[in-house]
Amino acid sequence: MERLQPGDPRHVGDYQVLARLGAGGMGQVFLARSRAGREVALKLVHPALAGDPEFRARFRREVTTARAVSGAFTAPVVGADPDAPVPWLATVYLRGLSLHHAVAQHGPLPLSSVIALAAGLAEALVAIHDAGVVHRDLKPSNVMLTPEGPRVIDFGIARAADGAPLTATGSAVGSPGYMAPEQLSGRGSASSTPATDVFALGAVLGYAATGVNPFGRGPAEVLLYRVLRGEPDLAAIADANLRRLVERCLTKDPERRPTPDRILAELAPLAPAPETLLGTDWLPETFSADIAGRIVVPPLPPEPAASPSRRAVLFVAGSGLAGIAAAALGVTLVRWARTTTTAGPTPPVTRAPSPAVTSWRRELPVGRIEAVSVAEGVVFVAAGESGVHALDGVSGESLWQAPLRPDTARFAPLVRDGTAYVCDAQTVEARDLRTGEVRWTGRPRGSLREEVVTAAGNVIVAVTADEVVAFDAATGQRRWARSLGGPGGTPAVSGQILCVAASERGSRVVLGLDPRDGRTRWTRPVEGFALNRPVVAASGSAYIVGEERIHAIDGSDGSVRWRATVDGELPLMARPVVVGSQVLLHDRDGTVYAFDGSTGDRAWKQEIAITRPARDLLDLYGLTPLVVSGRMLMYDHAGQLLAMDQGTGEVHWRRSVEKQINRWPVATRGAVHVKGVNTVVSIDVGSGRIIREQRVPLTFSLRSAGDLLYLVGETTVSAMRSPTG
Repeated sequence: MERLQPGDPRHVGDYQVLARLGAGGMGQVFLARSRAGREVALKLVHPALAGDPEFRARFRREVTTARAVSGAFTAPVVGADPDAPVPWLATVYLRGLSLHHAVAQHGPLPLSSVIALAAGLAEALVAIHDAGVVHRDLKPSNVMLTPEGPRVIDFGIARAADGAPLTATGSAVGSPGYMAPEQLSGRGSASSTPATDVFALGAVLGYAATGVNPFGRGPAEVLLYRVLRGEPDLAAIADANLRRLVERCLTKDPERRPTPDRILAELAPLAPAPETLLGTDWLPETFSADIAGRIVVPPLPPEPAASPSRRAVLFVAGSGLAGIAAAALGVTLVRWARTTTTAGPTPPVTRAPSPAVTSWRRELPVGRIEAVSVAEGVVFVAAGESGVHALDGVSGESLWQAPLRPDTARFAPLVRDGTAYVCDAQTVEARDLRTGEVRWTGRPRGSLREEVVTAAGNVIVAVTADEVVAFDAATGQRRWARSLGGPGGTPAVSGQILCVAASERGSRVVLGLDPRDGRTRWTRPVEGFALNRPVVAASGSAYIVGEERIHAIDGSDGSVRWRATVDGELPLMARPVVVGSQVLLHDRDGTVYAFDGSTGDRAWKQEIAITRPARDLLDLYGLTPLVVSGRMLMYDHAGQLLAMDQGTGEVHWRRSVEKQINRWPVATRGAVHVKGVNTVVSIDVGSGRIIREQRVPLTFSLRSAGDLLYLVGETTVSAMRSPTG
């Protein structure tokens, strides 16, 4: 929660605006109060969109859809004016805590509480689906436990059941472990139906009953693969009836899943009376006491002059507008101390008995490892509640720890001139790479859309839900901020220009901005361009994949240098890859195309035999080549590692490796390395010969730097020397 800014409204409609809550995909979210004293979350549309007739028509329809969703276990819309000079939408301001936080804090729910929760959520889905809406992102953090009972929140990515999207075309939606298989392998919003929400309901109930997602733990790509090809682990659900219900919800065939109405009918003999669910009596006492302690925060007082090391953090349950304004739906208030200290107490590094192979092994003191990144001799570890840890890449010794909670899907701290730039949704921190000393802290006005930052000239750039903001790289002073008119993508630097995706009158465009002051140097519309297809910049060009082709844009003036097409259909997550003077792209059938970076002429194409299951993974992850000694190496998601000639595309060798997700190879001098569940295989780049096959503990992912390989387990990071090191 933040104080109101000078340009913020003090009244909207009949509501008095009290404070900022956050930013959604199409505007700002405020805490407001009605004349009768009711507190609401009020979503104010971005002024840049208010003048767009198409947007107004869409917003009007979304308000109508949102008002149609009613039920005891949903968060209702209490006010809206789509025809106001700046359209707005108000929903009930919920207090309480999310199911995710409650279970993480107090443990799994008992059987009776899970049955009651299942009935409440099924009834909420009936109300949502009866309004012609599909939620598409039901998960524990979108289930609020309030003094008035459970509530399903965050329809920010909903779509109308008649197929008309309520969100930007091509946006990736859903959360790993809760997304249904059809969301992963389908194309666009047509793949989501009411049965999609039932799949998510099964996963939510599994989490509530056991404290663990039915598809386990691990990186996002591991969970997605298990949803597509694996089976849920329901052994920890002791009650046979509940286990069968969850199993039926999680079946991969959407037509075989029970409907919410059917679930309600089956639970009727077991669930408590509906009025019981309108309080907290159905929950264990520890849960009820926690909910009762979540009092409504009064309007913010004037900011104190000091105490920058402690701040109040308000978690907004979501962002976005469609259906019901995301962040405006449910808010859990949590306060904690954010310190700026360096490394806290950590156990000593454990030396392995075979130093010729393993250099060091460190077990993190708190939390499960969620992501690892290596840069400039430092291993950065995102470890849940214990924050970000920085380890010396050679010795494994702890350097420092930052109490940030970054988004692990894009975790990659930026390192530049001895400074590490680390961020989470609310904060950008510049820290000394080796000591962790905080050099400056920047706080954008809204939550960062993707928790990564980009260096452009003398500024560090971050993107919120609808704004790009630049901080001085040396001092952290805010240099400029630029509206994007809607959701933006991660920026890329082309020459002296910052390229970033934006919205203009309802259409997707790419902007060329001057990083010194944020001025727009050029604007380039791209047909079919979507946020999940990032801008890639290299050699003075920006490469963008649209609906049917790749575009090469001159970074200096925005002119089109060339356009090119592939023979097949482009994947959902199509991303061009620049290798030397060539630009690589692949289609959904696994054919790789190389285009001349200067002219767009097709240099070569190479068909890779690929299985149907692997096509699903291509849509999610693509074929990301690794170039070592003139060879391009890539994993085909079907158990084959290929080495191709960089100039001609000729396949020099293929090597069968253990079939598993997250198979991207890593390289050291003259060798490429791939991981299995309990092995790391090292292969000579020139010949494809296996140099070493090393047994290792359970490993989720693999990183490399210099002659060291870094193995990432659930709670440990180990360093192992390359056989060529």
